[in-house]
Amino acid sequence: MDASLEQRVAQEIRAELARQDRTRRWLAQVIGQPETTVARWLRGPQSPGLNELDAMCRALGVSIVDLLAAVERNGGYEPLAAGAVRHQGLEPRTR
Repeated sequence: MDASLEQRVAQEIRAELARQDRTRRWLAQVIGQPETTVARWLRGPQSPGLNELDAMCRALGVSIVDLLAAVERNGGYEPLAAGAVRHQGLEPRTR
């Protein structure tokens, strides 16, 4: 089974940290989050919200767009088909 998008994004952030020779502790300090929270985001079971993802990207000097492009380049992201809905609770209403 393929990794979820959240897992692939976390993997790319871990890879960027490694490329920059940075640690989770450094990232946590820069974005003002507890290291344990950042650790959960980067290994699961939790995922950061968009604001936290933006803060991590800014700390690393990459845009969210570039991060997602890297995920896609590395074979990790399969965009939804037009009109597809994946998240429970977002299904179109029927009358």
